[in-house]
Amino acid sequence: MIDDNTISKLAGDVLREELKALDAVERWGSSLFLGAIALIAKQIIDWGQVPEGKTAVGLYAPIYMLPAVIGLFSFVFLRFVNFRIRRTRDRLYNLAKLPERLKFSPGSIGWLMSFMPLLLGYGASWYFSIGKPELGTAFWCLMLIGLTSVGVALVVFVCSSFCKSR
Repeated sequence: MIDDNTISKLAGDVLREELKALDAVERWGSSLFLGAIALIAKQIIDWGQVPEGKTAVGLYAPIYMLPAVIGLFSFVFLRFVNFRIRRTRDRLYNLAKLPERLKFSPGSIGWLMSFMPLLLGYGASWYFSIGKPELGTAFWCLMLIGLTSVGVALVVFVCSSFCKSR
């Protein structure tokens, strides 16, 4: 027979391994999205430069919004991963029976890791939209969607942090 102490230890080990995996996915995802946005932005800039005697590559206007779209997707993805990290950490703390005051953390590292690709993507798209009036509306629509998703993420964070009925 397996006693309760062995089951608790096994559950704690499983939760620690899940937490390690989720932390690795968060770090990997943030760096992957940052690199992808930077490479796409560099490629768009390179396509815009025309060497002597060559013709320019014609780019459609929506391609300039691709860094912002990837930044928005990465923000949503990283917030989901961070929410899972917080939920797993709470389950681990509950299993260890830690006091309530030790459980709360504002999660500033998770927020920073999700904001980095979002800001880089929007910054690159904003740079590309300067002087292109056909991109103005698309950029501001993406900006509104981005602000809405940040607002929803803040509401979910506040509700999950301060509501006791999870």
